[in-house]
Amino acid sequence: MKITLKKSLIIALLVACGAIGWIAASGRFDRSENRRPTVSIAVNDSPLERQTKFTSSFSPVVKKVAPSVVNVFTTKTVRNPMPEITPFFDDPFFRRFFGSPFGDNEGRRQPRTFKERSLGSGVIVTKDGYILTNNHVVDGADEIKVARDKDKKQFTAKVVGRDPRTDIAVLKIDAKDLPFITDAAINPGNSGGALVDAEGRLIGLNTAILSRSGGNQGVGFAIPSNLARSVMDQLIEKGRIERGFLGVGIKDLTPELARQFNVPDTTSGALVTQLEDRSAAAEAGVQSGDVIIELNGTPVKDRRNLQLMVGRLSPGDKVSLKVLRDGKEKTFTVALKEMPEQKLVSANNEPGDNESDALNGVAVGDIDSAARSQFNIPDRVKGALITEVDPDSASYEAGLRPGDVIQEIDHKRVTNAAEAVEVSKHVKTKQVLVRFWSRGGSDYVVVDEGKSK
Repeated sequence: MKITLKKSLIIALLVACGAIGWIAASGRFDRSENRRPTVSIAVNDSPLERQTKFTSSFSPVVKKVAPSVVNVFTTKTVRNPMPEITPFFDDPFFRRFFGSPFGDNEGRRQPRTFKERSLGSGVIVTKDGYILTNNHVVDGADEIKVARDKDKKQFTAKVVGRDPRTDIAVLKIDAKDLPFITDAAINPGNSGGALVDAEGRLIGLNTAILSRSGGNQGVGFAIPSNLARSVMDQLIEKGRIERGFLGVGIKDLTPELARQFNVPDTTSGALVTQLEDRSAAAEAGVQSGDVIIELNGTPVKDRRNLQLMVGRLSPGDKVSLKVLRDGKEKTFTVALKEMPEQKLVSANNEPGDNESDALNGVAVGDIDSAARSQFNIPDRVKGALITEVDPDSASYEAGLRPGDVIQEIDHKRVTNAAEAVEVSKHVKTKQVLVRFWSRGGSDYVVVDEGKSK
């Protein structure tokens, strides 16, 4: 891999700040109880030597870490709905002379599919083949190949787990005695590469750049290694991420709001704007208008800070929440619940059960403003947002992907996640007609559960 000055600058900046690196050992299976594998991580938290002398070249660091970089090649089938038909194409006279632009005799819109190939980067984090990369690198991929830059050897990779919220994915290849930890500049195609310090210790996973043109303008963003490690551990051991959930709507505490809620100017925190019914915070006694100023004794800086602190905790954890209410401090003990996500069917259904397994492997949620912004969903589109699709499911094979919006199931309209769950329970056939919105248009697919893997 070509090493440029921009890479060296990234490393040099990190040396000045100091960092905590981590080194991975190997994964192992507990076959006695048929559990998922666990990964042992050796953390090196020793500080950088303050007397470190800077040189004009970081080639020794690059040489040390470069062998563990991998290129991640993905292939996925993309459905490209045709634009809405203009009135001219509905006119038989027009079609008689000019034909149909959609390749049939009736002018019906026909979805087209094509293979899309992408390139990203990954970081080998264990000797036996666990690899960290970005979720957006592998999202929706039908096939994933990884190749080491040194020997060009290719491996077929399996997705162990993905976490769209942190943009982290864990891959696994069948290999042994691999090197690990590397560095890569954050350019298009390098998402998922590692950010290292002057000693070659991983401190971040590159994920995005700030760019007006698509090129690198010198400003990049990376996921901290401690967060990446926490997500990786859960994905490998549990196959999913379990996050604590307060069940409150919050916003930043501005000076104007602080005055209205009798909060001192020097106090930071997050203002509670609403509470979900039967949420952890509501059951503990938190109210709208409370200002959350501490979580487990740690000051809350703002809305985002509180979300990150809660998200790193687990469902069932009991936390101490200090709030200001009418200018007076109150402390609540809150038992966190799990961040809600609804499955269309139970994962515990066994073959032969009377319950339908329609759209098995699909998780849905309601469409909020954040989802509309992330997936460019127009306000007019109503339905159940697909948040997760099992790659081995019939729904995935049919083309359903996270970010799609289910509008009908078995000819029955759905406007939210709860309706989608309810309708799916009453489907009696293995072949299910689904109408969904995706990438600017609506389409139909038939999900054949009889072909489930």
